Parts: sequence; structure tokens; C-alpha cells
Amino acid sequence: MNPSPPPRAHTPIPPIPRGRSRSHGDELQEGGGRARSPLRAAASFVHSGWRRAGDCAPYRQARVPRDVSSARGWLTALLLSGCVVLCGCRTTYIPPSGRADFSAIASAGASLRESFAAAPAAVFPASIVAVRVQAPRYRSYFTEREGGVFGQGRYAVVTVSEFEEEADFQRLARLPGVGGFINLSRLLLPQTLESDRELREAAARLKADMLLLYTLDTSFYNHDASIALNVITLGLSPTRRVFVRATASALLIDTRTGFIYAAFEANAKRDLRTNAWESREAADRARRDIERTAFNDLVGEFESHWPLVLQRAKQGA
Repeated sequence: MNPSPPPRAHTPIPPIPRGRSRSHGDELQEGGGRARSPLRAAASFVHSGWRRAGDCAPYRQARVPRDVSSARGWLTALLLSGCVVLCGCRTTYIPPSGRADFSAIASAGASLRESFAAAPAAVFPASIVAVRVQAPRYRSYFTEREGGVFGQGRYAVVTVSEFEEEADFQRLARLPGVGGFINLSRLLLPQTLESDRELREAAARLKADMLLLYTLDTSFYNHDASIALNVITLGLSPTRRVFVRATASALLIDTRTGFIYAAFEANAKRDLRTNAWESREAADRARRDIERTAFNDLVGEFESHWPLVLQRAKQGA
């Protein structure tokens, strides 16, 4: 007959220290030590993570603490650590740079006497070179990826189409007295751009009678009359509203003399809501749609003022 096995040694559970009651979720480790509850471990994990809220890399590799043993603890730690990742890695959108300063470009180096002495000299039907100019070192989300910004100095030339369409210039080319529109290549421009003279010299090489300079000024606001935003944080709220205003401005200049035939301006304003701020691509697409609206209205201003341009040219003033 086989002897019965000896009884197993029983390790007593140490008593709870006086003055302290065992809280819900506390666990006793073998040897008498007290383990942190899963909920407390998760909170400690999240607290330490907030110290590095600006750096997303640690959270991609973060692991749930080892002492989170229960299903409830695992779930709590997962949810709280997910909040840290989402809050610490928000995407931002940078609005585009500003407009070109027409007052500095068109009057650079010219005295009052020279400005008054300038006279129209265009031959009709007139061929026109259209050039978009912006502030020095212009950048936008679109041009950062597509390129198309040239020159340094008082302004930059944008050779890529962010919002313009060929149909816009074909529409203007059908006006009476317009001989057509010509594209200006950066190959005809110097690297340093200080006034309209560099552009008029390039237009003269293309035998263009007039130069149409246009620029866009786009600003973002939290409220209708607040200060313009330099950075927009995406994905903050499903009900967030951001106001966007775009102003398109243009000057029509005589290539030969620098005489200014007319100045045009058009504005567009829109209240953008949730879906426009889901990503940088969506935000920039919304920006270019508003600029498209402003530029389309600018084309309409050109059409309505063109008869006055013809009249001034015939009168010689």
C-alpha cells in the first residue's frame, strides 16, 4: 500500500496593516508584497506618458505594464494609452504665405514725375502676359509638394497653377481688343526680382503689349473678426468652425511704359466645418476652392472694366 503524500505547506496571507483597509483591485503577491491594481498601474503609465506628449514615437512602442493582469486592467490601460497617443500626435496645417506688395513693386524707383509722365502705348488687339506674384519666399501646402515658386527679392513668381484654369484666360481672350494671353517662363526672369521692370522686360521679349499681375491673400480665423491663425490644429472637434477669407488683386500694366491701366480686386469668404479639417489635404483643397472663387470673381472684374481700359488707351491717359 502506497503511503499517502505529505500535506502541502500552507503559506498564510499576511494581515492587512492596521489603519488601512484593502482597496478594490489590490492584489497580494507571493511573499507578502502588495501589487498595484491594474487601474492604478494604467493611470501611472498614462501620467508618465504625458511628459512626452509632443513626441509620438514612444507611444508607438509603449507596452502595457506587466502587473496589469485582469481583463479590466488590460482594457483600462489600452483605452488610456490610446488617449495619450491621440492627444500627443495631432496634425497641424500651415496656411499659405501672404500677397505681393503691389505698391512696392509698381512704384519701385519711380518718382512722382515719372509716374505722371507714363502714358499708354499698347497696340490693339493687345497680347497680354499674366503672371502670379506672391510675397517673398512664398510657400503653401501645395507648392511644398509640387514646386513652382521662383525668385527672391521683393516678391516671388508662382509658375504652378494652384487655382487657375486655362478656361479663365480663354474667357478673357475672347474680349474685343484682346489679342490673346501668353504664358511667361521662368527662363526669361532673373533670380532677383525687385520691381515690375523685370517682368515687363520678360514680357517685351515675348512681344506682349500688357502685363497682368495678380496675387492672392488668404487668411484663416477662429471667429469672423479675430486675429489670423498661423497654425491650424486638425481633428480637434467635429463641430469646429473656421472662417476663411481670400482676396484676389490684380494690376494691368503697359509693358512699354509701366502705365497702369486699371486695378482689380475680388473677395471670397467661407465658413468651413468638420470635413475640411480631417487632414492637411482636405484643408488645402478647401483653401484652394475659396481662392478659386475669388479668382473667378477677379476675372469677372476684368471683364467689366475692360471697356474702360480701351477708353483710357484711346484717350492716351
